[in-house]
Amino acid sequence: MTMDPKMNLPVNLARWATGANRTLEPDSTWKDSGWNDSTKPPARWQNWLQKLNYEWTQRIGGLLVGNWQVVNSAITASLPEALIHHPTMEDGGLWMLINSAEAVIKSVDGRNWTAAGTNVLDTLASRQVAAIDSSNIIFGGIHSSSTGLAYTSNKGVSWSVDTGIPESVAPNFIVSKYPDSDLLIAAVSAGTNKVYIASGGVGSSWVAATTDPGLSLEGGVRVGANSFMGIGGAGVTYISSDDGDTWAGTPGSPSDVGLNSIARAMGCDRETGTIVAVGTATAAAPTNVATVAFTRNQGLTWTRATVYGAEQSTKLENVYACGGGLWFANGVLSGLGSGAGFVSFDDAETWYPASYFGDRITPSAIQDVASDGRMLLAARSDNRVAHSLSIPGYMP
Repeated sequence: MTMDPKMNLPVNLARWATGANRTLEPDSTWKDSGWNDSTKPPARWQNWLQKLNYEWTQRIGGLLVGNWQVVNSAITASLPEALIHHPTMEDGGLWMLINSAEAVIKSVDGRNWTAAGTNVLDTLASRQVAAIDSSNIIFGGIHSSSTGLAYTSNKGVSWSVDTGIPESVAPNFIVSKYPDSDLLIAAVSAGTNKVYIASGGVGSSWVAATTDPGLSLEGGVRVGANSFMGIGGAGVTYISSDDGDTWAGTPGSPSDVGLNSIARAMGCDRETGTIVAVGTATAAAPTNVATVAFTRNQGLTWTRATVYGAEQSTKLENVYACGGGLWFANGVLSGLGSGAGFVSFDDAETWYPASYFGDRITPSAIQDVASDGRMLLAARSDNRVAHSLSIPGYMP
């Protein structure tokens, strides 16, 4: 079992017997007596016990993921825009956050933040995205007088600009193939709704995809070894199985189950194969209905998840796969500007408000969420950072 070198704790959940018809619950007589010395329990009975242990481990982990705590005072005077973690830029990794004034701050532990050199470009207008390759942290957005991607390989001491994407607009999203390679995929909306690929990472040549989706992809995620999925504003999904070069519509889409207003948010738990899209069932506030759709067959069919709680009038804007079937999603409550978070323990089928678990992250809305593999970190609209109360080394 993989162990966390810092705390000597396991980093993987003991997933067991999650396939169909692999368990059978013993009757109450056996539960009363337990095993005898000569008992040879059926495999499905033992599978039931081990799977139950796995599911309770998930639930306890979900309590930790759902409970957040503000870790410091105000970190910036401007609204946070994008948060990212690079696992090798420092021993243990490096966090970076960019705000609406394009100032960047950095942190090794996620709790103590300092300025990261000079500002990225000039003045950010809106919509910042972030990604990494093996050597760089990358930010992209809509800028008043500059276009392109800003990136740093020296922890923000200095920045370079990649202007290789032909369209003079900011990308809707950037998806990285790191750590398997430096390949980056960027989707832009410039009338032609192009997808571009940089096989050598930021600063290398960008090449247009051979076949484009034909609509604006608002969010995207890596879903396999060479596969990526993107989603459009109408809840329609497209998939590429050749590192972004050709795209085709999936047979099913989140719009089939009512998700028709997308907030650029998708996630994938590659261990379980579950892909999640979040948004609302309608774009008209204040009638937003928090909506989660998931697929376990690469978009062939989608299922609408069950979302509990009074916080359902939430426009979901972020979703994160914590591993082992644990998920976190968050958004903004209709008409209030405050935030609400949701947690799933059962691989996205059922979602509960984080407020059930002593959530301390609301009422501030979350601008972006990232993870270092041990805890989730959230950049809040009140210019503060909060972290989930997962113990280091627990989350896969």
